[in-house]
Amino acid sequence: MVEVVSGTRRCREVVSQLEQCKVISVDAEGINLGKDGPLTLLQIGTIDGHVFLFDVWINKNLFQKGKLKHILESEAVIKVMHSCRGDSAALYFQFGVLLENVFDTQVAHLVIEEHKGRKLPRCIKLADVCNQYSENAEVSEDKDEIKEVFAKEDGCFWANRPLTQEMIDYASGDVTALIPEVYETQNKYLEEYDLLDTFQDRVYEEITCAHDKKQSTKRYRRQHKVVKGIMKEIPNKYPSDIKFEDITDEDDITAIRKTKFNTKNLHPMLKRLNTEAIKSQLQHLDLQLADDENPFTPKSRSYAFLRTYQNHSDEDIQIEAKRILDEINQNILDIMIQKYGPKTSPDMLALNEKEALNTLRPKGVRDRKIHPLLLNFYWQIKEENLDSTIHVFREKGSDYTIPENFYKWLKFCCSGNVPEEMKSKARRLMRNVDRTFGKGVVPGRQCTSD
Repeated sequence: MVEVVSGTRRCREVVSQLEQCKVISVDAEGINLGKDGPLTLLQIGTIDGHVFLFDVWINKNLFQKGKLKHILESEAVIKVMHSCRGDSAALYFQFGVLLENVFDTQVAHLVIEEHKGRKLPRCIKLADVCNQYSENAEVSEDKDEIKEVFAKEDGCFWANRPLTQEMIDYASGDVTALIPEVYETQNKYLEEYDLLDTFQDRVYEEITCAHDKKQSTKRYRRQHKVVKGIMKEIPNKYPSDIKFEDITDEDDITAIRKTKFNTKNLHPMLKRLNTEAIKSQLQHLDLQLADDENPFTPKSRSYAFLRTYQNHSDEDIQIEAKRILDEINQNILDIMIQKYGPKTSPDMLALNEKEALNTLRPKGVRDRKIHPLLLNFYWQIKEENLDSTIHVFREKGSDYTIPENFYKWLKFCCSGNVPEEMKSKARRLMRNVDRTFGKGVVPGRQCTSD
């Protein structure tokens, strides 16, 4: 049974029922969901098969007045979720909700795999979690097809109203899949091998890493320590002339790929393997881009690592990384024209879409060589960046530093053909910067990209 809830009174009634449950499953849908990407639908399922779809796009009062916030922050009710990081960031930054008592099936899988001997287990999709920890749980057969729709055709898919049956089925499937069997199987393993403390600590990291730098740093250091340990063993584990393509141990492969190519004092063998791994990654991306039968669909991730590779000592890597990044960015821009409209807010754009927009070099407010939709997005995100810079400068004052490239761009905004409001903001900021540091002085003079 599935019920769409949009009224505040009905929401309170449903929450009152859900508070009687020991375990519920939770998921969310949205547009490039995360810290900024809007959360538009919250799904909650019960063990007896009831599913409630809370339409928070229509009625944002459902969190406070409807008491959704109360149950999501309740320590009395276990919330089973799969890979809660993005949902958690959206809930925290957009609605002030800090999740409590979450059972994350992705985290549980990683902890279980580590206990079985893996050092760097990989995250897996919901469907794979269901296959591994349940005999009956299933996700929607149309899941991948629907994902393709909002990845390439309709970027605001989850803001469309009224909800179609297709949307309802998709949204319901994820919460019905997780309970009871997946949750019970994983929880039993964690209890049997005394892994609950480790598990809960990791879940807390996932919930808080987007807004708590200490937690994100803690996670990075833990993973970095494991990578370093694996890399230290590799020279003694393999012949000195082994090729990256001949290594089959997944932990070793992951560690080699995760190691930064500019790591100081890296063993020559490890440096060579890392270079081969980068070339393999570039080749894989190139093959994806060239596959006409399965057109390349950019993931909603950053491709900034390709920009980093352009500083590699290997010239072939530099050239390939630039060529591939240029092609991916053009691919992203072309898809944006198809999937978004003039009413789309910049908040709805994915990180890689904003990065692709930053590669544009318009000559002014109206540049006929750039599609009007992209040009509009470009100036909107540039103004957002400017607003953010103004905010940071106000907070830090004389302790403020600014990338040199951004300083040059700021000077352009003061006199160039840019939107008038933006020009006014840029001039005010420049006057304040000059007053604080001296005319023409770049605060901190940090040479980084804008």
